[in-house]
Amino acid sequence: MGGQPLPLSATSWHAGLLTLRLSGAASAVHAAQAKLGGEALKDAAAFWQRLRDQATPFFDKRPLWRLAVKSPCRRCNAATRNGSSGAARSAG
Repeated sequence: MGGQPLPLSATSWHAGLLTLRLSGAASAVHAAQAKLGGEALKDAAAFWQRLRDQATPFFDKRPLWRLAVKSPCRRCNAATRNGSSGAARSAG
């Protein structure tokens, strides 16, 4: 990628398939799609909503714990208080 930022807003890895959600300016999203390749997800909005709502079969198998931990980075903690960054971790 050559150090170029990507407009990546979410990821999902399940059953050997990596799914990425790109968001932002149309030009940035199109450039990222061209660099990354792959194919567009049919009904992407519904996919991400089901994942957000934990309404997929994956979540039926075991409990999911979500932990919020304080970041060791002072600058990161300031950003978290301002709502622009978080330090949440999920483990299943």
